[in-house]
Amino acid sequence: MKGGLIALAAGLVAGIAAEQLAVRQPWRPDPYKDEPFGSVRGEPHWLRADDGTELYVEVHPCDDPDAPTIVLAHGYCLNQDSWHFQRKALQGQARLVLWDQRGHGRSERGPIENSTVEQLGRDLLWVIDGFTKGPVHLVGHSMGGMTVMSFGALFPDEFDARVAGIGLVATSAGHLSAEFLGLPSNVAHRASTAASGVKPNKVLMGSLMQQLRMTDLNFMLTKRASFGPGAPNSLNAFTLAMLNAMPMETIVDFLPSLLAHDLHDALKVMDDVPGYIVCGEDDVMTPVSHTRRLMDLLPDAQGVILPDTGHMIQLEAHDEVTDGIRRLAFGHRGA
Repeated sequence: MKGGLIALAAGLVAGIAAEQLAVRQPWRPDPYKDEPFGSVRGEPHWLRADDGTELYVEVHPCDDPDAPTIVLAHGYCLNQDSWHFQRKALQGQARLVLWDQRGHGRSERGPIENSTVEQLGRDLLWVIDGFTKGPVHLVGHSMGGMTVMSFGALFPDEFDARVAGIGLVATSAGHLSAEFLGLPSNVAHRASTAASGVKPNKVLMGSLMQQLRMTDLNFMLTKRASFGPGAPNSLNAFTLAMLNAMPMETIVDFLPSLLAHDLHDALKVMDDVPGYIVCGEDDVMTPVSHTRRLMDLLPDAQGVILPDTGHMIQLEAHDEVTDGIRRLAFGHRGA
């Protein structure tokens, strides 16, 4: 296994070198250098999930009784602040509900065996039960999109009764190991196999990741994995701060489930509600092929692929993503 982890690290470095990260972004002014990222706050709440894990929730109320409710689920190694621009734009227009996924942000880690995509779907049911009334619009980025699909797979009757629309942002219904981290095809399989077996080697994997955090390579790797070629450095710095705040145990615990999950059958539950599917053409974490598959399986959803944009599309192309969510939730009023 140690050799597998070394191969994983070598593959990551090889992928970075191949993309020539250091020269990938042309210099230009940074429009977000003074943006107060993470400063948009809602009403704080705590929620106890079915296994006793305490989840941190924030709610943005809305005075309009006819306003839609939008539930925003964040991705792997992030937290609810990753929806910074969307909550900033939509607060006061809609009722917003956000939470830190278990082991992320302020939420508790919970039992190791529940660090799964399936459990995240159960957590979402508790969030919906605890903080929403009437129909809801579920929007998930990356692992958050998997959370939405997991909820539909586990609770199809609840989904039919309560969900008015879904937004799948830079996500995948499964088979991620085939294109692991955007690595060259000749190392992707070995790297994903090594990562899928890290549970018995958490100390070694955690040590590798902790050492990576302390290098300049971490900044470049994050940029390559998260953004298109022209993204401002401030967006990358904000993303890196969220990533560096993640406990190593959570990173390691969730990775096997993220690589192994298969939720394609769950999409059958979702084809009767309005949908919005979006990804960046330069996404290497959940590559565009996965979004095209989602579009094929949900043909009535609005599907958008944005050029020169990476995995953190809700930051990099925040206006487009916010407008898509607004159209989904408000219908003709948001067009």
